[in-house]
Amino acid sequence: MPNRIIKDSIRTSKSINAMSDFQFRLWAYLITYVDDYGRGSADPELLKGFVFPRRKGVTEGTISKTLAELATIGSVILYEVDGEPYLEVGGEPQTASPPVVSIPLNDGTEYPVSQEQCQEWAGVYPAVDVIQQLREMREWCLNNPAKRKTARGVRGFITRWLAKEQDRGGRKGAKGPGSKCEDAWGYV
Repeated sequence: MPNRIIKDSIRTSKSINAMSDFQFRLWAYLITYVDDYGRGSADPELLKGFVFPRRKGVTEGTISKTLAELATIGSVILYEVDGEPYLEVGGEPQTASPPVVSIPLNDGTEYPVSQEQCQEWAGVYPAVDVIQQLREMREWCLNNPAKRKTARGVRGFITRWLAKEQDRGGRKGAKGPGSKCEDAWGYV
């Protein structure tokens, strides 16, 4: 494990101090866990053993949920390689915009989709009305609780859904290239 230096500005950082106590604790412990490039496994079982070996009250579910929250605010990046979850610890988290839509997960929590994610997907899938499709995904998850996705699998679910819609040519009224991605209330 590499040695890390945390700047004293952490004490007065608005984004750091906006974290819950557990979010901050996980984020700080991850800094000591990741490799020289800030990367490591995001498997909650492994993180439980490496990051919280003596904390009996910390569960894999809590770690998984908190990782998703940290990804939403930009303090970690979650990704997969050959089906295995990984993370990259970034610098200070960015202030998160309110979620555009939240997708219900199989553990009873919800995955918040940010405005930035929506805009990214709108660029990748230009024939798709991303907001409308996210609303349909939410409704589908509400109506199919046994088929809801995990925190690790929800991004794949979203991108597969959007890719299928793109392959169909989008829907009537879909926004074309260069159009803005509006939030759930019609604001850009």
